Amino acid sequence: METIQEIIQWVTYQSNNSAPAYALIASLALGFYSYFFPYTHRYVKLFGSLIHEAGHATMALFLGLRVNKIKLDSHGNGVTEFYSHSRLRNFPVALAGYIGPPTLAALLAWTISNHMLNAAIAILIFTFILLTIFVRSFVAIFINLLLGGIIYLAFTIAPSVSSIVMFIFIGMLLSSGIMGVVSAYKVRLREGKDAGTDPQVLARMTLIIPAIIWELLFLVFSIAMTLLTLIILLAPQILL
Repeated sequence: METIQEIIQWVTYQSNNSAPAYALIASLALGFYSYFFPYTHRYVKLFGSLIHEAGHATMALFLGLRVNKIKLDSHGNGVTEFYSHSRLRNFPVALAGYIGPPTLAALLAWTISNHMLNAAIAILIFTFILLTIFVRSFVAIFINLLLGGIIYLAFTIAPSVSSIVMFIFIGMLLSSGIMGVVSAYKVRLREGKDAGTDPQVLARMTLIIPAIIWELLFLVFSIAMTLLTLIILLAPQILL
């Protein structure tokens, strides 16, 4: 019981030690634009894809489904295998992929905005543990180890530097969330109806809503969550 109380106290601990505003803004921009840098694009795309698959897995577990494994190839194409014979349950699992990265970014932003850096670290630890249990490919394991490295840095360095690391990671999530939807659109155009993207899966489930509409909805959601995250981090008074 004391251990649980100590964990709760640690997670809810509020720290006002943060880096200067200009450093945080620069870190957020660096994380966002790292998706477009030639030397970092591949790794940021893989990060986003792995968080995308974690979204599928989290929703499946939440609905009581059995998750078998998460796989990711070197091009960022991922799959989450789970057992379900219910279309009603399959639908929210399919939705959760593209919702995952921008939602995680907004959640991390909210905790940091409320000076709860430890809570943000706890969220990443949960994500790391979830992925550690289910990842079954070399690329996925490698990217998950990089996520573990981010968590380790956030644990061991000063809070002011930890916030910079978190802002970079949030920026990475936001850009990979938006560009992930764009990539799905390009894959559908290139490979046709058998590409198997999430919007195509949802289109087959709903019958009357085509893949292009799901792609637009995911894109609008990702952009909206990006704007919300920026407001939370940079101008939280707007939400008051």
